[in-house]
Parts: sequence; C-alpha cells; structure tokens
Amino acid sequence: MVYSSPELCLVLNVGDGTFGQPSTIVPASGNTTDLRAADLDGDGAEDLVFMVSGRPTWMRSEGGGVFASPVVIGTSGGFLGWDIADMDGDGDPDRSGRHPPREPSAQ
Repeated sequence: MVYSSPELCLVLNVGDGTFGQPSTIVPASGNTTDLRAADLDGDGAEDLVFMVSGRPTWMRSEGGGVFASPVVIGTSGGFLGWDIADMDGDGDPDRSGRHPPREPSAQ
C-alpha cells in the first residue's frame, strides 16, 4: 500500500493480513497527487508514477519495497490529472494527461 500525506509513504504487507510500519519514500516536496502503480520499464515489478506540482514523476522499483530516486518524465507540467493504461493494445502502459483549458492564441 502506498499513500501520500503530503510525503509519499510505503506500507508493506506482512503476509498475515497485517501491514508493517509506514516508511517515507519521497519526503514532502510540493503537491504530490495522482499516484499509480504500473510496470513502466517491463521488468515485471510495479513502479510508482505520480504527479508533483503537476509534473509526471516516475520511481523505478528495485524490488523489496525499494525504489530509485524520483525522475520527472516528459517536459510539460501543469497537468490537472492523468492515468496509465495500455491505450494502443501493444501490451505497454501508456500515459494520458489532462491540461487546463488554454486561451486561443491570435495568429
């Protein structure tokens, strides 16, 4: 189980119906939202993907509840929300995001 409050915490399942103590894996740093677990690199382990102040961020799983340092993926920020799903049927997770409405530009 992973939750955000405002840091990102991991609570591992002990295996007997109980959970261990929460451990912080990302300290509070901005507005962390839209947490998802998905295998983005195809290694069979669930990675963590989430938004930090509107910027998509990825933490690769190293196994055993350990994750690599957060990496911003993509160059755009300002997302209002997003999701991960296989949208083109190739078996790889894709990401979609929703930006706020933009004013038309005069050209």
